[in-house]
Amino acid sequence: MQPLLLEHRSASGARFRKSRREIKGLGHRIEQDIQADDLELTAAAPQRSVPSRHGGQTMAARYGLVVLAGFAASFVGLASPARAVWLSDKGAVATLTGPFIMGDDAAFKAFLEKPRPQPIRVLYLSSGGGKVAPAFAIARMVRKAGIATVVDADAAACSSACTFVFVAGVTRHYVNGDHVAEGMSARNGLGFHPVHRDGGRVEGHTFSEKGSDRARAFYAEMGTPRAAELMDKASFNTFYRPNGQTALALRIATSLSAP
Repeated sequence: MQPLLLEHRSASGARFRKSRREIKGLGHRIEQDIQADDLELTAAAPQRSVPSRHGGQTMAARYGLVVLAGFAASFVGLASPARAVWLSDKGAVATLTGPFIMGDDAAFKAFLEKPRPQPIRVLYLSSGGGKVAPAFAIARMVRKAGIATVVDADAAACSSACTFVFVAGVTRHYVNGDHVAEGMSARNGLGFHPVHRDGGRVEGHTFSEKGSDRARAFYAEMGTPRAAELMDKASFNTFYRPNGQTALALRIATSLSAP
């Protein structure tokens, strides 16, 4: 059963209110999520924008840090699922969608180790972000396994903590990145912003300098230190989305074509 969606008013109006009543009624059966979209608090299903042809989100944990823009890091009163990222595969191509929550790194490890005719070589990403710790861990597994990462900017957003996984790819494909209007208005493509403390709505005072420093250090660990420049360009409640040429120039992406 997929988790219900608490949608933002600007896109869904009446459905937002209906889903809110459903969420209150279902209580602990609803799966928690941290999706970044406008300025609403969201408990959402995984994004459905990943291309269907491809099969078919450590130390930071100690500080309770989460990467998000304009959303609460948790939805009080709702139970967290054992796993929130959704994983699927078709041959050597896999897809990861949804938010990152604690424990997702174990789920991803099991997914990679699952017996299959050929190992995963390509990972498509579509995620609004989530917890820093599992995203870091998944990213390191992606790098160790020699996996290429892909974000199709015409079909998906890889925002916030998802960018940690993207930059871990041994090759990084920002497909249709040249279609992105660079700045803070685009809704698809890669999205960067500073780290905020876990809990409550994101405000200017929830900015975590320690968390953001760890994000900068992680980008550098993955060989993409200039990704931090985009993180610093975003205001506290938005994403900064680069176009393809910027992503190439900063070495965040290695290609604008599919692998």
